[in-house]
Amino acid sequence: MPDLNLFDLNKPEDLYRILQDVYKAYIKNPTEKDFFFLALGLTHLREWIAEKSWEDVKKKRKNQGNP
Repeated sequence: MPDLNLFDLNKPEDLYRILQDVYKAYIKNPTEKDFFFLALGLTHLREWIAEKSWEDVKKKRKNQGNP
């Protein structure tokens, strides 16, 4: 993954750190904005760690004979 230097988000660890901060704030004072950020952020964190998109995962499963 190329370094974009966008909001200091270059590695999965950077996104994870921000998600941790937002989660701590969400626990103290739940807001819809933080919930939405956490839901999307955790989804993208999985993709960053795997360095694959959901479409790539579905193709791989199909090629292995899994539904």
